[in-house]
Amino acid sequence: MEIVYVYVKRRSEFGKQCNFSDRQAELNIDIQPNPELAQQFVERNPVDKGIQCSTSMSEHEANTERFEMETRGVNHVEGGWPKDVNPLELEQTIRFRKKVEKDENYINAITQLGSPTKFMVGTEQGIVISCNRKAKTQAEKIVCTFSGHHGPVYALQRNPFYPKNFLTVGDWTARIWSEDSRESSIMWTKSAGRGGGRGCRGWRGQGPPAQEPLCEHP
Repeated sequence: MEIVYVYVKRRSEFGKQCNFSDRQAELNIDIQPNPELAQQFVERNPVDKGIQCSTSMSEHEANTERFEMETRGVNHVEGGWPKDVNPLELEQTIRFRKKVEKDENYINAITQLGSPTKFMVGTEQGIVISCNRKAKTQAEKIVCTFSGHHGPVYALQRNPFYPKNFLTVGDWTARIWSEDSRESSIMWTKSAGRGGGRGCRGWRGQGPPAQEPLCEHP
């Protein structure tokens, strides 16, 4: 409830009415400076005085630990050579390649890659599906599935020398799988985080059989 008090007062009780008018300036008093009094004062320069009409401001300084950052890149070109083979010597590498090409495992791997009846598909849900073209029924065409990535699978490639092993890239990680182990990948890289810029081009294509993928860090 609002309380209101109303009272009535006469105009004469407010005092004399002010009447303003224009007129010339009038000097009421003129005090001349006294040199004797001036000698009793000390000049302050500069003069600081606090007032309440200005904005309150503060300043704070702190020393923080410095960190130096730099960007480095690694590009693997060749690898997996035996100790007795110098990858810089062309004759040694050619001789070793011819020896590997005569191996039965190498021939079988190349034959399977030339006419593959099995293929793999990476989905946007992070699942890798192993399929068989020669299956008779629709259910048999999907052999098994591998789950490990939290997001789309951007790259998928089998090892040309060990077809049971394959490489996948997704959610900023690279994973190596084996068809004998369907529960989880047998090897993986540490997540680079969003914007990390890590990518894998595939297995080391040059040289002898290798298990390591070819990765780049831009």
